[in-house]
Amino acid sequence: MGLQKLTHGKEIQELKQLLLDMDVIISNKAEASPELEAMATTLVCAILKKDYIHWINVGDSRLYLLRNKELVQITEDQTLAKFLIEEGELEAEKARDHFSYDLLDQCIGYGESEPEAAAFKVQQGDLLILSTDGLHKMISKKAILSIVNAKTSIEIKTKALIQAALDAGGKDNITIVLAKINQTLN
Repeated sequence: MGLQKLTHGKEIQELKQLLLDMDVIISNKAEASPELEAMATTLVCAILKKDYIHWINVGDSRLYLLRNKELVQITEDQTLAKFLIEEGELEAEKARDHFSYDLLDQCIGYGESEPEAAAFKVQQGDLLILSTDGLHKMISKKAILSIVNAKTSIEIKTKALIQAALDAGGKDNITIVLAKINQTLN
């Protein structure tokens, strides 16, 4: 199934199935080649269909929405820290300094992914930010907001986000996609 053929009303289920299929393919490839043992990845994906964003996430990459100069984190990190917070075993304020903050609870490649997926209606002028943890683990949400609210082009915003993460230490890969909604199709 290609992404261009998402069935109306079944977008979420089909995205989840596509991700589960990818999970098995990567897992099988790693099992067949010893040098690829423990190979895995995170994924965040957003697809615009008419006036809705259909998204899926596994791991700790993120999808943000900038609307009316407010930055909203759409996805939740799938980490051990988040699980411990939900179980009441870790205070949210202490999570960033806890060993579990960097331990993924979910990823693609072990054949056991449990992706999160949903949809939301977009508006003209919305800005989507998809990024790996190399961004949000290095700079604060406040810093991200400041950069994406600047009156500059998407290219300059993207470069500024990458540079800010690098200047803060750049301890992980930094992948960022910005997409502005110029119009919607109702």
